Amino acid sequence: MDRCGDRMLARTTLDERLTQLVLASSSLTRSDGPEGIKPFIPKWQQTRLLSLLTSADIETKRAIASLFDGLESNQLVAIGLVLRAIGARIPAIHAGKDPRALLGDFLAEVRGKDEELLRRRATVLDLDSRSSVSTFDIRLLSEHRGVIYEPDFDTGWKDNDGLFQRFTAACGPTVLQMMIAEVDPVLAFEIHGAGLFSDAVNDPPARFQKKLLEHYGGVAIGRREAQLRARVRNALGRLARLDAHDEGALDAFREMVEERGPATDDAKLVLAAMRERFDGFPNADELARLRRAAPIPDRDEGIDATGFADALGRYVTPVSGVVYEMLGNPEGIARGQTWRYVDRIVRTLRMGIDVPIGIAEPSHWLLITATKGRRPYRQLLVSDPEGGRTTWVRERDLVKGTFIRDQLFLCASDERGYVDCIFVDA
Repeated sequence: MDRCGDRMLARTTLDERLTQLVLASSSLTRSDGPEGIKPFIPKWQQTRLLSLLTSADIETKRAIASLFDGLESNQLVAIGLVLRAIGARIPAIHAGKDPRALLGDFLAEVRGKDEELLRRRATVLDLDSRSSVSTFDIRLLSEHRGVIYEPDFDTGWKDNDGLFQRFTAACGPTVLQMMIAEVDPVLAFEIHGAGLFSDAVNDPPARFQKKLLEHYGGVAIGRREAQLRARVRNALGRLARLDAHDEGALDAFREMVEERGPATDDAKLVLAAMRERFDGFPNADELARLRRAAPIPDRDEGIDATGFADALGRYVTPVSGVVYEMLGNPEGIARGQTWRYVDRIVRTLRMGIDVPIGIAEPSHWLLITATKGRRPYRQLLVSDPEGGRTTWVRERDLVKGTFIRDQLFLCASDERGYVDCIFVDA
């Protein structure tokens, strides 16, 4: 066979091999749990990958094929993770970047690893409510009123093992972070490595959330810091009612804790009294964390729909290739009108494309990633960054908004939550 024939045969063989890998990996689901029904490589990502793999030049195809060297054909989870990572870097590959350089470190993380472990690290959502990985119910960090003692974070819930927002108003940035991580397993692995259940405000996942929040005009207040401040203020109020210290001493303590003021003798006396009365609270670590964060703003601020739409285009579209549009009108979807958009949501989800939604009462962002069943009994898989929870929501409860109160427990007593903003693929 002539040289041209050899190249055509090599191209055909590579095309077949790479296509088979995509189709085989797509037969997997995200987890074996009841929430993990989404294909490991969904339809839209299959299409993007197959387009890349069939249109690339022979050298690029060989470079991509070499990424699977050392992986057995039955290691479908590892193969699928490499394919998803490739899909998240299609623009860079089209720009001439070597796929092997783009994915070198990640390959070492997936080769030879337990496939169930790889599956868990490939998502930042809780996709298996049969088991509880964390005993830390982050939702309790939102409890501020009247709390002095450390709450019992082990609620026994099994659907709250997902990524959560590190800052009080960072629901929007966290939903965006979730969307990127569900497309790009490299980011998902990095978040797990930093600590999926950490409440730190200075590690890479937290820095991403803070960066986006502040870029779009938000105010970042650490959730742990906000709760610690509330506990200190509640305890200080109790001491003040006991008339055990004069106002000057109490002010000196407030300044030390909330303004990084000096540790005066008066401030130390109040601290000692507080620790004696409230089981050692605040301990040295808690006090240091508060002082590092000081001064903490009294009010936070999140991202509005305009900022969220811009962030989708800046951060999600480059890795997913999905261009989003907002349904409804610029003022938002009116209460009672969500039913008009459920079919469009479901069509998007059946392509494997995630759907971020905004809610009102309270103002908050959520993510929908899967659907099952038939109308009118369809269910949608909703993930909440406030509590790290993922739960199936019935279509009628989504339309009425009752899931916000009854399943995600987000509403205050006087609030009636409803969906007021939806983004789907354009």
